[in-house]
Amino acid sequence: MARYVALLRGINVGGKNLIKMPALKAAFETDGFRDVRTYIQSGNVIFLKEPLTAGAAMAHVPTHPAVDAAHAGIGVLYFSRLEARATQSRLSKIVSSPIYPNVTIRNWNTTTKLLSMME
Repeated sequence: MARYVALLRGINVGGKNLIKMPALKAAFETDGFRDVRTYIQSGNVIFLKEPLTAGAAMAHVPTHPAVDAAHAGIGVLYFSRLEARATQSRLSKIVSSPIYPNVTIRNWNTTTKLLSMME
């Protein structure tokens, strides 16, 4: 049986677009999904929204060569930065890029937790 992770963009961030996780779970179950589980209050139930591809998105990812790294995967972008020089990172500028409305961002801890929930 196929398993899916849905990463919903723009809900429960900064007190806007609030939806309780039980209501989100119920909405997925109403649409026919089974064994629905949610994780933290941030819409974790799309990495890139079509028609955006990882390769095309990379052209808009602002990086500082000595601090940031960005790599395209299949339907996903991976970012990292040197924590000691985080104030020099340009990755936060992605929010003002033209691709931002078509992406959702999760940190590594959330990503690995979601993976463990899938296994």
